[in-house]
Amino acid sequence: MAALDRDIIRKASVLSPFIDARSVPEGTVLQPDLAIIGGGPAGISLALALANTPLHMILLESGGMTFDAKTQALYGGSIRRRALYRP
Repeated sequence: MAALDRDIIRKASVLSPFIDARSVPEGTVLQPDLAIIGGGPAGISLALALANTPLHMILLESGGMTFDAKTQALYGGSIRRRALYRP
């Protein structure tokens, strides 16, 4: 295993488990030092880079742990001015 892989695994081990926000009781107030919006490559990289700091972070991503067509539809896009679009 490469040193980089071991470092990522070590950092990930200090992160909290996944939570579905739909199970958080209504009225709960979360007060992280940093809220990272989006669990894509940039969001996960930032969370891992800061994992061993004193910051309390929350990483927010839409959807649940299984495919949901309604959530997937949120990622849809459109081209508003086709004249500016060059494939």
